[in-house]
Amino acid sequence: MTILTYEYAVLCYIHDPLSQESLNIGVLVYSKEGRYLELAATVLYGRLSSAFAGFDGDTYRRIVQQLLLKVVQTQKKLFSGDWTSEPPERLSSLLPLILIPNDSSFVFTNHGSGISPSLPETLTSLYDRLVMRYAKSDDDSPTRDDPTVWKIFAGELSKQKVIDELEPKTIETPTFEYEFDYAWKNQKWHPLQPLSLDLQGADSIHRKTNRWIGNLSLLRKSQELGTVYFLIGKPHSSSHEVQKAYLDALENLREGTHNVEIYEEDHADEFAQSMARTIASHKEHSGLS
Repeated sequence: MTILTYEYAVLCYIHDPLSQESLNIGVLVYSKEGRYLELAATVLYGRLSSAFAGFDGDTYRRIVQQLLLKVVQTQKKLFSGDWTSEPPERLSSLLPLILIPNDSSFVFTNHGSGISPSLPETLTSLYDRLVMRYAKSDDDSPTRDDPTVWKIFAGELSKQKVIDELEPKTIETPTFEYEFDYAWKNQKWHPLQPLSLDLQGADSIHRKTNRWIGNLSLLRKSQELGTVYFLIGKPHSSSHEVQKAYLDALENLREGTHNVEIYEEDHADEFAQSMARTIASHKEHSGLS
């Protein structure tokens, strides 16, 4: 059994820099010898909106997703040979590359270190102890949130060298707009939308997919919107009720008002390979390759 050394830092959200009131929202773990850099963080903000008046949930969610993507990109550069020198010994050297400049609302604090036979299990343990133990239980709370599901697909997209082809895009109609965090353009914009259906109840699965069916219905008038790729996190629950709700939800998404393609997490590698071929073909025909 290999025992690896690691460092960790807690990601905190600070609503008011003057009062310095904060809540833990994530944990970052780094090990040079284990070639490991991962961030576990939540985009759920019920606890934050209850604690802080004037809290902007949409902005919070967007920034957390940007941080998660930044960690994926940094990890790729560190251990794929793109780094200009040896990966740093200390986690503190990486934090300025991950944090958004001049944003005092998100900080890494409470640094620590240890040894571990399994870095993913250590990350999960630290996240449960330092973040989730303080979160309120709710039937709508996912076992895994959308950014966690995104990391599965982002890892495969990085392997295929297409992650940098994606960018945020706001799709607008006269009456509605929605900002997708990851999209690519081939005449029209094609968003990649992670969607965790790893929820604790059947009703929660239906509510979440129905919200997305409603979003797509409102966006159907846009001339910019092409295919929406839903990247799905499957429920871990073996409950017959939950599994039936999950299958029904996928069917409802397919039968909605807009062109969608659905890829479950088990097929993340196939999706990434398909995207790589599609983007390469587009570049070849556009003379961009």
